[in-house]
Amino acid sequence: MPACPESSTVHAKRKRMHLHFEELVERYFSMRIPGFSDSGMDEEEDQGLDQFGECISRFTQYSAMRPLATINYNCDMFNQSSNIASSIEFDKDSSDDHKVKLWSLDNERSITSLEAKANVCCVQFNPSSRYHLAFGSADHCVHYYDLRNMKEEVRVFKGHRKAVSGGSLKAGKSRVLYGVSDEFPVVSVVGLGEQNQNYDPIEERDESKEAIRTAVAAGYRSLGDLGLKSIQVDPCGDGEAAAEGALLAAFKYQDLKSKKKEWTRGATFAEGQNIARRLMETPANILTPTNFAQEAVNCLEGLGVEVMPRTYEWAKERNMNSFLSVTRGSGEPPVFLELSYRGKRFTDEKPLAIVGKGVTFDTGGISLKPSANMDKMRADMGGAACTVGSIFIAAALGLPINIKGFIPLCENMPGSIATKPGDVVVASNGKSIQIDNTDAEGRLILADALHYASQHSPRAMVNMATLTGAMAVSLGSGATGVFCNSKAVWEAMHKAGTVTGDREFVSCDHWMHMDIAGVMENKDEVSYLGKGMSGRPTRTVATFAELIASGQTGL
Repeated sequence: MPACPESSTVHAKRKRMHLHFEELVERYFSMRIPGFSDSGMDEEEDQGLDQFGECISRFTQYSAMRPLATINYNCDMFNQSSNIASSIEFDKDSSDDHKVKLWSLDNERSITSLEAKANVCCVQFNPSSRYHLAFGSADHCVHYYDLRNMKEEVRVFKGHRKAVSGGSLKAGKSRVLYGVSDEFPVVSVVGLGEQNQNYDPIEERDESKEAIRTAVAAGYRSLGDLGLKSIQVDPCGDGEAAAEGALLAAFKYQDLKSKKKEWTRGATFAEGQNIARRLMETPANILTPTNFAQEAVNCLEGLGVEVMPRTYEWAKERNMNSFLSVTRGSGEPPVFLELSYRGKRFTDEKPLAIVGKGVTFDTGGISLKPSANMDKMRADMGGAACTVGSIFIAAALGLPINIKGFIPLCENMPGSIATKPGDVVVASNGKSIQIDNTDAEGRLILADALHYASQHSPRAMVNMATLTGAMAVSLGSGATGVFCNSKAVWEAMHKAGTVTGDREFVSCDHWMHMDIAGVMENKDEVSYLGKGMSGRPTRTVATFAELIASGQTGL
């Protein structure tokens, strides 16, 4: 083959090589065959196999290979009756990505791949043709390809009935099996991890429940793209945790082979958190303070929760100047949302107060935030969203407890009359506040909301807010920061977190505040939630309310 000039492009070189490829192959074997003799054959063969193994191992995850047969060079390679084995068996589990990948030793990455509808369990080249390859798949088919035309199979052989097996599964990993039974034509098997998992004092959560949530979510996702009309979920010994995992991963109801009561409970908890996630994900131009209030009406009024949107004038009459100072830069009117759930309607029992920060978009105001990732500030009302979700769960379950929700809703924008650094305002409790940084707006709106909530003589008060970015630095995204002045409240909240898998961190013993800035968004930390806004700690606060209602806390 003539040498390519240095100025030739890669495309031109590839085209010329393909044009003369058959000549190269014939020339190679015409030179190889006469050179073989019996003397020293074994030594050269072993040496060549070792070199080949070392070379190919660099581009794969396998450290060793074993030959299945010896190529006989003293025959016609192109004779279709030749009995030549040209495959290598890897002593490893079958493919789990539905693909057969092909490599060239000149490239670190695969040059192409063949894709099936199920996991690949065996790959074999035709012993008589270097162009033809067959592989089996877990849907009981054998696919036969001509590598010169890989757009579609030459043939597909169907009817194999043997179920596919594989190695043990790690926790949260799944394998899809086809045709196991007529009742369940497709089954996803998922690893639950070690047996007898219980409360982990280091992680401070029930690892058994968390393993079930993770496994059920992984199983759903492995079946989610197959167009199935329904998915039945095994309860894995805890129907509530299984329901939470399925619904948090799926965002829709699925049948469950378990007690209806357990499934309904888990589905309700998941639905409440998904409400919070949906609100947090909604773009800020759609979810304005006014529209947030309407969403709360839509979610809660059908459950008997009284939803009272308060206007700017109402807040002004109550001297909520700290809250209103944040609203000055925006053209969207503020709303102070008051929610009332009476699970003990005919008693005067003091309510549990839940306060949520409701900044529907936060630019930082005059103290403007950097533009990078500012789009995520649509979720700066995460505390408000979790408040709505928590009260939804309590009302849907009919918990015997009175709950009051307080949500100051506004935008923090740098308008022409926006509050400026150095301004002084007087809050509704009569205390004056000098504003040094307008991006610290959360504590300004919470100051009036907490004072108003305290006037309802609550038995306990919890507030949630995406307050400080420093919380993500100190705790990461694994736990909510909790500051509490009541041992009983902290112990109840901590117990709720161990049940739901949401962990909290207690910093001091002076007051209860949940800083959810670090857990606002889920990347890969909680596998059953998927990427996006997390809706945490909705289920934990609802469980906290349930513990109070059950009389287990002394509150």
